[in-house]
Amino acid sequence: MRFEDEQYVRLYKRDTTTWKMLPWQARCLLPLILRKLDRAGILDLGSDGLEALAVHIEMPLEVVEPGIAALLKRNVLVLREDGVLLWPKFIDGQEAKQSDKARQKAARDRARDVAQAESIGVTLRDGAVTLRDADTTPRDATVTRRHTVSHGVTLSSAQPSSIGRP
Repeated sequence: MRFEDEQYVRLYKRDTTTWKMLPWQARCLLPLILRKLDRAGILDLGSDGLEALAVHIEMPLEVVEPGIAALLKRNVLVLREDGVLLWPKFIDGQEAKQSDKARQKAARDRARDVAQAESIGVTLRDGAVTLRDADTTPRDATVTRRHTVSHGVTLSSAQPSSIGRP
């Protein structure tokens, strides 16, 4: 998959009170619906309503009906009379920028993790953990430290070559 060419949506991790109050069917549907909405947070179901939604997200109608009822009741989603399903806070959630305070906290957390790892002899590189004084792996042993002395294969410009001349 070429990630740079793909559209993506944000799925927030925080368990809000609204999320906790939703039945399992609604919590199951919400991420699937999120993937089907357009960039404005809209999914046109037409006159088929919940049956169309069940087809779009590939879930049984028996799961979709109670899940959507809970999402509509809590105003997480809105189902208009013309068959359009709308997520009112979709654009706000997808285009939100992390605050300076949150960004700085994340940077401090990363710096703390690196410092703690180094204090116990662990090096963090690209998310991988490597013991600083670990044994050489077979892959490392095959790397040469220097090349052999170069042989004089290139003709000097001081001595003209007679190769290819009559």
